[in-house]
Amino acid sequence: LAHWSERIQHSYSDDQAVTTLANHVTKKLGMTRTTVMLKEPVTQELRVAADIRTREGVPPAESKSASLCPVLPPGQPIFCEHSDGIDPCPQCVLNQNIKGGYLCVPMTAQGSVVGVVRTEGPDGKPLKTSTVQRIESLVRLTSITLNTLLSLGEAKQQATTDGLTEVFNRRFLDVFLQKQVQVANRSRHNLAVLMMDLDHFKDFNDRFGHAAGDALLRAFAMALSRIVRDGDLLAPLGERQLFVVE
Repeated sequence: LAHWSERIQHSYSDDQAVTTLANHVTKKLGMTRTTVMLKEPVTQELRVAADIRTREGVPPAESKSASLCPVLPPGQPIFCEHSDGIDPCPQCVLNQNIKGGYLCVPMTAQGSVVGVVRTEGPDGKPLKTSTVQRIESLVRLTSITLNTLLSLGEAKQQATTDGLTEVFNRRFLDVFLQKQVQVANRSRHNLAVLMMDLDHFKDFNDRFGHAAGDALLRAFAMALSRIVRDGDLLAPLGERQLFVVE
């Protein structure tokens, strides 16, 4: 466990951390399949972040609503020593008429359940209690690293994202634009900069209130986010202006 803790701490993203976990549980512990699903904060869906299988012909797992998973609300693991082909969680998208035992363990980070690890034992064989305890220990240690990665990601997003419009902020725009000008000069390529301004925005605020003005800015930024190309930067310049760097 000490070796695992040191190893998993070198992960640079949440997906890499859970993929490392799924690989280790499946291949090192002799499991048939290990799937890790992480909960998306906005859509509240369980996204398949890792799905390692040793059995051929098994279809890949699909995303699903987190409300359908019986593990997440209470945050308690489900251990089935031997299922005999009958899954007590038939609504689970991972249900493949398992003949051996299986285990579902919640992953906690930032004070809440953020995902679930489901692993299946060898076909037709029960899952040993000692193996279950080892897997739960690995998941707990991985959850600690996951908590750190999610906290760092949230801090990075807050440092570079405008809180109102949820696009890149002015500070990030200044740094990005300076670097792009240097690159354009060095490579002798064109650099396009577009500034948009909302007319009569002060009158709109005075008439409908600042809450409505904020909603207008968010809607404006969201509309632009859908039409700018990948690699372009969208950021606010002032109270009512938005910058696009292409």
